[in-house]
Amino acid sequence: MEQQNQIGMISQPKEDFNVMQIRLETEDYIKNIVQGLIGGYVFVRQDENGNIVKNFIKEGERLVNFIGAGAIEKMLRLHINPHTVQGNFPTHNKVSERFDTMLHKFQVAFGNSLVVNKYRWDFDMNNFEWLTMSVRDSVEMFLSRCLDNLERESFNQTTKSVETNTIGGKQSIFGRT
Repeated sequence: MEQQNQIGMISQPKEDFNVMQIRLETEDYIKNIVQGLIGGYVFVRQDENGNIVKNFIKEGERLVNFIGAGAIEKMLRLHINPHTVQGNFPTHNKVSERFDTMLHKFQVAFGNSLVVNKYRWDFDMNNFEWLTMSVRDSVEMFLSRCLDNLERESFNQTTKSVETNTIGGKQSIFGRT
């Protein structure tokens, strides 16, 4: 007599891991913001003699100098990173006071940094409101994934596969006996 035994297994497909890795990748996101701040990007290449050559490729108007861009990049990395997006901002009627308070504190601190470092960062105050809101919006868009812990729930999604094994009976070259 043959028996069939079903074994339920929960597995995390490789594709889910790759999607999760992409969702947590913040390097390009931050790099694009910094490129907007400096109005271009640094292209690094090696010349025919093997020397490293850096060229600045201009793509727009510079908002801050390299010192300011580096400081803003550090601020962004404190808020936009794979660890912060795994946090949780509980909501009540789709509103999170903690989330709103955190964004407000970020905007005030970022704005204060722009004002205090205006000359050091070569920042034109005519761009103050636009830049503070743009950077704040970028932080908000990233961290909004923490609302009601939905990002973490999406990480925990798994697929269930069922394997069937046949147990019993002897196997010969002519089939089961």
